[in-house]
Amino acid sequence: MSDMYENTPIAQNDKIACILGATKDWAFAAANVISGIEKHCSSFIDTIILYNDGFFENDLAAIKKMSGKVIMKDYSLDYFLSRTSLALKESITNKTNRFSLITFARYEIFDLLSEFSACLWIDCDTLIVGDLSELKSFGPISMWKEGTSIRSAVGSHINYINDEQCCFNTGLIYITRELNNWHTFTNQCYEATEKYFNTLILPDQGIINLILAKNNVEPYNLATKYNCDATLNLSNSAVVIHALGSGKFWNNAFLRIAYPEWTENYNVFIANGGTPYTGEIRFKNFAPAPRGGLFQLLNHTHLIFTMYEEIKIALPEIYFVDFIFNRNLLILRPKHNPTGYSIALQRIRYNSSVSITIEYNYISRFLQKTHLHDLPYKQTKRDAENSVTYECDLKDLAKILISITNNILEAEADATHTAHCQNENPR
Repeated sequence: MSDMYENTPIAQNDKIACILGATKDWAFAAANVISGIEKHCSSFIDTIILYNDGFFENDLAAIKKMSGKVIMKDYSLDYFLSRTSLALKESITNKTNRFSLITFARYEIFDLLSEFSACLWIDCDTLIVGDLSELKSFGPISMWKEGTSIRSAVGSHINYINDEQCCFNTGLIYITRELNNWHTFTNQCYEATEKYFNTLILPDQGIINLILAKNNVEPYNLATKYNCDATLNLSNSAVVIHALGSGKFWNNAFLRIAYPEWTENYNVFIANGGTPYTGEIRFKNFAPAPRGGLFQLLNHTHLIFTMYEEIKIALPEIYFVDFIFNRNLLILRPKHNPTGYSIALQRIRYNSSVSITIEYNYISRFLQKTHLHDLPYKQTKRDAENSVTYECDLKDLAKILISITNNILEAEADATHTAHCQNENPR
């Protein structure tokens, strides 16, 4: 076993530790957070403790090159059972296809207060883009409050607390020794996990919030910028960006493009000999429009993600694809003439329809060339100057897009021919 693993002694001190947890197939994700700490929080974080289930030697070496602050600590099935009960072994086999046991490693931050003056837990599906030292002014426990109830997170009614109160998200937790009874919280978390294991929906989040409520602890509610959903417009001013849900920085091309720093950090890990991500990457076949910036991720992105997945086969290859999320639009711009026209697609929220708005310098010529009358659509709006809007069923979008494209190309050719004739025959 690598000498990076505990049994490295950790002396009691007044320093701050950042605690992470990752399985071996998320080594690249843990390395990314470590890179963010070194770039943005090096004077704030003194030690990085990484709980894991046994990283490969090349990944350990790559991480060691990225930071000299890292101490690896084992978090195995045997360790988890030693803190809960051997009776859970069968339940774990049936349950952990949905979440990894490593998620419970965050319980350890409370016990680690015996060795550090403050501890910071950060999930490994986050991107650190700013300084976290301001957290020192909050506490004794600070988290960001979200909307899920404790009852929903635990999956059971808990009659000794108000289980309808909202959870605090456990993706980022900052605690100090001023937290009353902190030395009992790790054990309490494991005991509650054993009790409710078979019903847990949001496992660690439900349990930690349950224990805080049981002990009448109300965390300081952090600003969203410290634990910001990657799909929110607030991510532009965030300090920690969190890829919540199944869409992660490594498996979603939208997020990779929106947050290039994640890829920069990832490339350093790979250059140091780390194991690359080899899984599926969603939306990897689209080309963003060349407009200086890329695209902004704002609210309600899942609607656009879903629509893109459904229609990407139908998109003619002549188009760049771009996204304007504050208007829920998917924009097509032609590669041969990016400023000449655009087609905006907008999913109509509560049914299977999509609106198509064409903005075109020669809208009258386009309409003259239009051969959409045989296709299943309806015109809903027309701006006499340069735009027209249609509505169609999503299943018919492919053939309508192809027809629109051909119509526009014909109109452009017609406009070019007219201009050429005018130049040859000036009045």
